[in-house]
Amino acid sequence: MFNNLLRVALRNFFRDKWYSLLNILGLTIGITFSVFLIFYVKDELSYDKYNEKGDRICRINAYVKEPEKDTMKWAITPFPMAQALSKDYPEVEEAVRLWNNGKTMLKNGSQRFYDEKIYYADSNVFRVFTHKFIEGNAQTALVAPNSLVLTQSLAIKYFGNNPSLARCSRIARHPGDLSGRGPGANHLPPTG
Repeated sequence: MFNNLLRVALRNFFRDKWYSLLNILGLTIGITFSVFLIFYVKDELSYDKYNEKGDRICRINAYVKEPEKDTMKWAITPFPMAQALSKDYPEVEEAVRLWNNGKTMLKNGSQRFYDEKIYYADSNVFRVFTHKFIEGNAQTALVAPNSLVLTQSLAIKYFGNNPSLARCSRIARHPGDLSGRGPGANHLPPTG
C-alpha cells in the first residue's frame, strides 16, 4: 500500500516538477513561519514569569500627540503619577518609579567605569519585582538614602570577586555626585 502511494507521488512529482516544487516550497515556508510563531508566542507568554507577583504588575504608557506628528507611545509618565495612583485608587497596592540615568560614570577609589544601565528606583521596587539576592536582602536594599543595588556582573566588574556589601561607590552624574554603599548584589543574569 505504502509503496503504491510513494510510486504515485514520485510519478506526479516528475510529471509536474514546477507545480510540485511550488507546493513543497509553500509547505516549507508555512511550517517555518508556524515554528517561528510558536517560539514568539511562547517567549511573549513567558516574559517576566520569574516575578512572583507578575500577574498583578502593570506598566503605564503615555500616548503623546504633538501637532503635525504621529502619536508617540512612551513608557514614561510624570513622576507624581505614582503617588497619585497610590493615593486615589485603593486597587493600587504599590507604585514604583524607575528612571534611566543614561550614561553614568561610577567611581570606586581611583577606578572609573561607565555604564548606561543605571536606574534610579523607589525603595519599594523589590516589594513589586522579585529578585534573589546574593548579598544583603530585598527588604532593606534601597531604604537608606543613596544606596545601590548591583547585578552580579557589575559587582564583579567594580569590586572583583571581593564581597560588595557595604562597599562604597560614587555615581558621578550631577555636580553634587551621589555617593552610596552597595547593600547587595542581586542575582540577575550577568550583562556586558
